[in-house]
Amino acid sequence: MTKTTLLSILIGWTALSLSEVDTSSADEPLNDLEGTWRVISMETDGVVRSKEIDENTRLTFIGNKLVLTTIIGTLASGGRPEDYKKTPLKLERTFEIHPNRMPKQIDVTSPRGDSETMLGIYSIDGDKLTLCVSTSMALGRPEKFVTAADSGVTLTVLTRVKE
Repeated sequence: MTKTTLLSILIGWTALSLSEVDTSSADEPLNDLEGTWRVISMETDGVVRSKEIDENTRLTFIGNKLVLTTIIGTLASGGRPEDYKKTPLKLERTFEIHPNRMPKQIDVTSPRGDSETMLGIYSIDGDKLTLCVSTSMALGRPEKFVTAADSGVTLTVLTRVKE
């Protein structure tokens, strides 16, 4: 998987305006997403992604910010195994959630405005988070937690990291 493909898959998780979230208690997280999550599985356009992505990718929700950390493997132009490099990657985005809609909705945006907002849906069941996002705004928001060939949709399942 190229760095560009991974970026397009992962870039869509990041824009939260907490206008619809109850923030009445300072002792409680601002929303159910708050904290760090580890990717268990990822599927784009009906194709399951590499386990290496799963093992190395974390999403951390802090307030209205989403921080994605991962390691990207790249192969230099020679294509030799010894040229394989693992490069850390950190992306920061903002996100907006709409927890009262069914299914719950999330919009992820670059804080610099250098990429389009990615529209998605999410579900939380205990320590399991399921995200389903379109890789382009032109595709609209997914309505179900599924991907298919050429759908432009990424489905990601994550588990909460225990602190």
